[in-house]
Amino acid sequence: MDEGRSILVLGGTGNIGGAAVRSLVPRGHHIRSMTRNIHSAGARRLVELDVELIEGDLLDRESLLGAMFGTDTVFAVTTPAGGGPEGEVRQGRAIVDAAREAGVGHLIYSSVASAHRNTGIGHFESKYEIEQYLAVSGVPYTISGPVFVMDNFLMPVYVQGLREGVLRMAMPHDRSLQLVSFANVGAFAATLVDRREGVFGLRIDIAGDELSGTEIASHLSATIGREIRFEGSDPEHLRKDSEDMADMFKWFGEVGYEANIDALQKEYPDVMWETFNEWSKRQEWRLTN
Repeated sequence: MDEGRSILVLGGTGNIGGAAVRSLVPRGHHIRSMTRNIHSAGARRLVELDVELIEGDLLDRESLLGAMFGTDTVFAVTTPAGGGPEGEVRQGRAIVDAAREAGVGHLIYSSVASAHRNTGIGHFESKYEIEQYLAVSGVPYTISGPVFVMDNFLMPVYVQGLREGVLRMAMPHDRSLQLVSFANVGAFAATLVDRREGVFGLRIDIAGDELSGTEIASHLSATIGREIRFEGSDPEHLRKDSEDMADMFKWFGEVGYEANIDALQKEYPDVMWETFNEWSKRQEWRLTN
């Protein structure tokens, strides 16, 4: 393992970037992160981890080049939030262009599992467009594709239902869904940094578990200590608020992810892959109003 690398984490104040930072710091790397607001709560948390902060914007060439100067590895997260899928593609292209110009030795892009499978889901398609741009850029790269994140169940939309004893999801009760924790996403990123040339050119979908909605509810029942029943619904009701979410849950119900969990555990045992049950027991389930 190569220790002491200089690594730029783009998106370090977010969930995925933050998880990568928390896994990278103990390995002895020097971490810097670029953020639009160095005074935000997320930025302050990075400072507490001795992360070097640089103020800048993903769509600003000079910001990106300045942040990348002197780093040999970049971990990048893009998002459609704010600018939609088109804005996300602009972010990704800007990152790749800057990495090429700065001579970055390894660009790790956090995409989404199955982005390459013609899903028709907006934020999958935008990430795949970035993947394709990266693949022909000449920049040494690795693509990590997380499946549905376990930590999503801590979001208010799920917590409110759990308070009522119900896990509500827009998919059939017996349809399996692959899951991964943010902690594992971050640990996998750190592993890719350490393996470097050994993972150049690879696109790897990552998951730690696969459960049906009913099975997820059963695990939550045991962990929380109260009965949680699963309540499925037609994803079309999501469409009035988000075409993207409706398309994604429709795809979950009809197709679904295909990460090779057994192969991941054998090839990357140092990630310490979590099952949903293990993850749920680590959480503080505060379900009182």
